[in-house]
Amino acid sequence: MERVEVEVFSPGIVRIPGRAFPGMVIQGDTLHGLLRDVEEIQAMAEGAGKPDLESAISYLKDDLRQRIEAYEAVLKKEGMSLPY
Repeated sequence: MERVEVEVFSPGIVRIPGRAFPGMVIQGDTLHGLLRDVEEIQAMAEGAGKPDLESAISYLKDDLRQRIEAYEAVLKKEGMSLPY
């Protein structure tokens, strides 16, 4: 783990060193909830006959899943339990 100073603009909005713009912090359990929401939307969209919609949902789900996997790997490495 590396410790660095960050600029805190407001709770959840921070800028890390080397970045021009601030980013938003999303708690792991919130990120996990977003993936569950996207999976529900994907299930509702299945068979709608809109391949572009299904593709966009699949891309979003894959992106969220990769972020969650990275989050979970860091927590595991640090010996922390998941919040969900």
